[in-house]
Amino acid sequence: MDEQYKPLAGVEIMVGNLKQFSDVNGVFMVPDAPASDNRTYVVAKKPGYFNSSQSIKTADGNVTQFTMIMAKKEIQHSFAASTGVNATVDNAKVVIPANSIVNEAGNSYSGTVYMASRHINTEDPNFPSLMPGGDFA
Repeated sequence: MDEQYKPLAGVEIMVGNLKQFSDVNGVFMVPDAPASDNRTYVVAKKPGYFNSSQSIKTADGNVTQFTMIMAKKEIQHSFAASTGVNATVDNAKVVIPANSIVNEAGNSYSGTVYMASRHINTEDPNFPSLMPGGDFA
């Protein structure tokens, strides 16, 4: 669901190497989801939102229900990788030196970098559902 507690359809759900998508009600099922020590790690992805993940307590042969909140992602800064940036984001200073960005292969990246961040308030009653990993059990 989103931060207004509305269901999100079309969220890509990954559990191990199994993939499903949420329906119009934000519901999904992953039959025979892999677990380790009665825990299943769930990753959720949707364009326009920060990826979310949670480690969920599970039990063999049971249906596990849980809530995962996905935070909207908004680009706050963009800059050329070759120049870097000194930015303030949610009252935090972010310094990225010039020419310090690399791609997945470890090669220097020279294009435009888009930066998004989200402060997660520890006093928010939904903190465990917003915090990536969400394992506060």
